[in-house]
Amino acid sequence: MIEKIKQVLKWSKDMTEKAIYECNQKTLEFRSILKKKLIILNTFKHHCDFMIEKIRNANKVPIYYSIKEVSCPEISQKDLNLEFKNLYKNVFITKVSSSIDSSQKYKEIEDSLSSLLNKEFVDEPDSYLDFFMANTKVLVSFDIKSASFNKKTINLQENQGILTSICRISTDEIFISGGNINIGQTLSETLDNCFIINTKNSSVTILPKGYKRCAAQPLLFNKKIYIFGGELYSQNIKESHMFDLNSKTWKILAPLIDELSCTSTVLLRENEILLIGTNVNGKRYFLGYNTISNTYFDYSLNYSDKNFHINILIQSDDKVFIIVRNIIFVTEANNLRSWKITEKSCVHFGIISQVVVRENKAYFIDSKQDVFMFCLKTFHMSNILKIA
Repeated sequence: MIEKIKQVLKWSKDMTEKAIYECNQKTLEFRSILKKKLIILNTFKHHCDFMIEKIRNANKVPIYYSIKEVSCPEISQKDLNLEFKNLYKNVFITKVSSSIDSSQKYKEIEDSLSSLLNKEFVDEPDSYLDFFMANTKVLVSFDIKSASFNKKTINLQENQGILTSICRISTDEIFISGGNINIGQTLSETLDNCFIINTKNSSVTILPKGYKRCAAQPLLFNKKIYIFGGELYSQNIKESHMFDLNSKTWKILAPLIDELSCTSTVLLRENEILLIGTNVNGKRYFLGYNTISNTYFDYSLNYSDKNFHINILIQSDDKVFIIVRNIIFVTEANNLRSWKITEKSCVHFGIISQVVVRENKAYFIDSKQDVFMFCLKTFHMSNILKIA
């Protein structure tokens, strides 16, 4: 729900900037048009800010221009669209319109808003952390917004392992591939299974088997799942693959420049994926992968740690973060060779969920089933919940 409102809020800010740019190029007679456009857009900004605050504090949406204030579960996308359309109509008639040809001058704003509201909105799958409890068929989903979790036993033929490549591909669908499962007190098996779970009805869609691996965080981009390196029977690997969600097929990608485990990925920009991984000697490789040319670029991160191989890579707005035990690397997204290094206590173990960023905080679950929150402003990491 908040994501829909944020889209409208972002739209209003973008349109404000565009309106200012356009009107500054025109003569004084158009300054009045700019002023009236800003009345519309500022009204939207203030209303969106108020709606978001109300949702967070009271779990209610103030739908003043169409219906009364109601609780969030009862609000549909249709209700929100009606609210914003009526808001525009009210502002235009009462504060802007002053002549017969006024509507034509503001048609761009009206058309842009109409296009945004008519576009089907789907919540981003960034509200949950998912994992299978070790050697079971029990799927755990942690809801970041409510700070609660639920467990479901999934109808699978085999028990599932840890360190799987797992990520949400939609609000209600989870992609799972690989993992590592104990088959005795001293033996383990690396898995090559691949399937999608529907969290609404717990149904399972079996997909073609992938490459046997664990300890490789996947990345969803353009309806494709990218997985780089990882481990096979406790040995680092350089093999990398992509699963196409449309064709339901695997594709072999160019191998990594070294055998890397504990790989973590983010999407830097269109067609460029950033990834970090650790070789057998603890050396970190920070790479860029071009999805079009199927090639890698080494950003030469000069760091090694033989005793701790786990990596967390985070991208938020214009910054990139790398967390390695008690060291935090921070840089601008447009300058990936100049890092600021901060030492901070960030004790955690192998990552078993995807890493999710929401409102300047990153969330993940480690192999001890502890839920962590990392603040991107203060660099403070908190253990917020133990899942048992």
